[in-house]
Amino acid sequence: MEITPFRMNDFLSTLSDKFRNSSRAIVAGHNLHSVYLYHSNHSMRVFYESASLVLPDGMPVQIDYRLSGGRIKSERIGSTDWLLHLDRVEHLSRLLIIGAGAKANSRTVDRMKKLLPHCIVRGIPGDQWDSEKERQAIQAYEDFQPNLTLLGLGMPLQESVALRLQELPSGGTIATVGGAIDQLAGEQRNSPRWLGRLGLEWLWRLITQPSRLAHRYLVEPWKLLSLRLKMLTRQGH
Repeated sequence: MEITPFRMNDFLSTLSDKFRNSSRAIVAGHNLHSVYLYHSNHSMRVFYESASLVLPDGMPVQIDYRLSGGRIKSERIGSTDWLLHLDRVEHLSRLLIIGAGAKANSRTVDRMKKLLPHCIVRGIPGDQWDSEKERQAIQAYEDFQPNLTLLGLGMPLQESVALRLQELPSGGTIATVGGAIDQLAGEQRNSPRWLGRLGLEWLWRLITQPSRLAHRYLVEPWKLLSLRLKMLTRQGH
């Protein structure tokens, strides 16, 4: 896997440049779960190889980057971190938020309107997603022509939708943000920021959502560790 090492200020500046130039881009994040899917799901590998910017959205990914010889100064940048700094980004005029339930989507749209008073913000809920709802979302996307679209449909659905949107002629910057829409709406309680700095945000999520996240946090990391050791062994030869 590869990431794009950034500090927050540099990332926000890069977004400003893309909006100013109306650039087409995909912004993604890498955490342990996405790395696991990258190695086990072909469509996820295609998505990440198509992404323009891949942020280290997880302390293990950041640590692995450093241990692998990464020399560019970088910091962990999660979706909920950079989304709350969009008011520092220039040339953002149209924001489309796709994902989460109707209530959470509406709350996040209202929150972003307050954060970005000079930006037109629209939302499309992502619950009960099917081919007809995707067709309607694509039509709304083409009509609105946002310069930033947030996709919070869960992996790997949001990634496949991002690739389809990217193929449209009215493409702008598309960011996959997972559960950030629910979190910004207050539907999911965020972990204390000090836990994130210690790399223990996963523990908070596991405790608060054990049935949904047990496999992700207790099984997938061991499979990844086995894969990483095999890679290091091959490199040693």
